[in-house]
Amino acid sequence: MTGRLMNLVAVYVASFVVMAAVPVEPLSLNDGMQDEAAKAYAKAYDLVLDEQWNAAKAALEAFVKQYPRSSAIDAARFWQCYVREKLNENPESVFEAYTAFIKDYPRSKWVNDAKSNMARLAYQLARAGKPQYEATLQSMGKAEDEEVQLAALYALQNVGDDRAFSAVVNLYRKSTDEKLRSKIVYVLGEFRNDSALTVLVDIAGSDRSVSVRRNAVYAIGNRNEAEALRALSQIVRSQTDIKVREAALYAAANLKTQEVVPLLTETALSGQEESVSRAAVYALGNIDYAEAGKSLQTILRDARDEKVREAALYALANRDNGAGLGVLKEVALKDANGKLRKAATYAIANVRSAEASAALKEIFRSSSDAEIRKAALYSMANHEAADAETFFLEVALNSKETELAKTAVYALSNLRAKGARGKLMEVVKQAKSTEVRKAALYQIAHEADAEAVKVLAGILKEETDPDVRLAVVHALGNTGSDEAVPALVEVAKSGDNKRLRTAAVSALGQIGTDKARAALIEILQQ
Repeated sequence: MTGRLMNLVAVYVASFVVMAAVPVEPLSLNDGMQDEAAKAYAKAYDLVLDEQWNAAKAALEAFVKQYPRSSAIDAARFWQCYVREKLNENPESVFEAYTAFIKDYPRSKWVNDAKSNMARLAYQLARAGKPQYEATLQSMGKAEDEEVQLAALYALQNVGDDRAFSAVVNLYRKSTDEKLRSKIVYVLGEFRNDSALTVLVDIAGSDRSVSVRRNAVYAIGNRNEAEALRALSQIVRSQTDIKVREAALYAAANLKTQEVVPLLTETALSGQEESVSRAAVYALGNIDYAEAGKSLQTILRDARDEKVREAALYALANRDNGAGLGVLKEVALKDANGKLRKAATYAIANVRSAEASAALKEIFRSSSDAEIRKAALYSMANHEAADAETFFLEVALNSKETELAKTAVYALSNLRAKGARGKLMEVVKQAKSTEVRKAALYQIAHEADAEAVKVLAGILKEETDPDVRLAVVHALGNTGSDEAVPALVEVAKSGDNKRLRTAAVSALGQIGTDKARAALIEILQQ
């Protein structure tokens, strides 16, 4: 058995041994003995959870000896068996201990866990050259409890009993439990015969649970690449549930073979269900082969659905090699669909290279569409190019289009870089447009820290433009900071016009702190 399969066995069997905290039931002991027994069991169980096997063994033995009438005695006996197994004691002896536990406590809630662990031990013993334990597995495979059956059948499969395959399929067909059928699907995935693959494809297309069908898809994806791709292609091209087909696309992409690229490309361009086509695009984006990148460019050019093309845009941008940058720039500048031009502009920000920054500048300078030019500015901010601050300052100060200049101000603020506030101050001092200067003021105010308030207060003292001064007062109110109160009080008391003084009072009310309210009372009492 391969190491991978052994790990699967370990994970699978472990799923049956529930390690959740055991509820302490009422003990059938007298008075103070009940509390003592409960504490003794809890201490022993904590040692099991902490995997202190030797200490746990001693504590459990002491508990069983001292409190044989406790209602937790069956749990203690089960954990005794489990701890012996963890201490690598003779597996036959541990097997017999589990057998004795089941005989003594046939109604215990731990019986099924014991049987599942016995299935594991029987498998190990059969593999070690003791075929009598294979017969035990056969009998457990006929048990009434489905979980125990599955554990036994899984072990039988690894022993090499071909009859186990039919037994597993029969168990699947009669099971009404969704979780159990999902487990059965993974067991079937480990049978490397054509019949198992056929059954998995059938389950992927027909099980009443979409979750089980998707699990069948994933089980198929773990098989040999060539046969897995054939089966997954069949599912993708079928009329089964959309979520199942999407799972098949992702499972195919995970095969990491170039042979999957045509299937994904065909699906993306099929023009059927939009979500399936987009899933094919995203799956292509997860493949590193150059062919996948070329296919994404083809989809971007030829797909009929706008959202599929948009998905291709972002998938291209997210590829590490940046090979799709030229295509993205072309779409941003020339595509007939305005929404896709904007999407391409934003997608370029995901390409982490100096070339991407240069492409955004070119789009800004070359596009005649104001919305695309704005998108280029915001995309540059998202890209965080090294010279973005200088570029935004230039646009804010020199653009003849007020809205574009204001967008540069907002983009500059979005950078959150160390020098951004200084550049915003330059806009306040140098911009020709009052609207642009006011936009910069409000972006400074958004910082709402002591330094921002200090900067705004300084501007208020130096500025002569009444509209800008009014904007500063509003900006100080927007900070919500006590630091702004002294500057606003001064304006409220001695501002050079009624409009400005009224605005200062309103700004104090907007701040609304105790300090601001005290200032308002002081103003009223003058």
